[in-house]
Amino acid sequence: MNVLYHDIIKRGDLEREWGIQYMRLEDLLRKSDIVTIHTPLTPETRGLIGEREISLMKKGAIIINTSRGQIIQEEPLYKALVEGRLGGAGLSVLSEEPPTPNSPFYKLGDRLPNVVLLPHIGVGRHAGRAMTMQAAEDVIAVLKGGRPKYVLNKELLGS
Repeated sequence: MNVLYHDIIKRGDLEREWGIQYMRLEDLLRKSDIVTIHTPLTPETRGLIGEREISLMKKGAIIINTSRGQIIQEEPLYKALVEGRLGGAGLSVLSEEPPTPNSPFYKLGDRLPNVVLLPHIGVGRHAGRAMTMQAAEDVIAVLKGGRPKYVLNKELLGS
């Protein structure tokens, strides 16, 4: 696998040590099959990935955001996923948490099977562990035909 990266600081030391290659963001988006985002939310990174940036990505590419929801503009992302321009998205963060009915990702149902939404675990060790365990218990309950303890879209339980 070729690992490309973009950052405000070019890290020659990491390039040598890990065999990674620096690229301008536009070039990285054009060349990557999978793009993962790991950046703090700053005025410069808010809305960093929008319609233009998504249009540069390969058809079928996957984007994963585990940093902050406001870094990806959700409407263009949703549109690209619905239209099949992107192969998928993994999101542990959204611009509104929990999402409201105004969010394009609020009621996915089976409309976007190429999207995985996970709880963001950017919290302290004990709280993060408790949230992870509860999420796992809810997944197990659903797989066994039961109901999860914590449900965001309760109206979907009947479908």
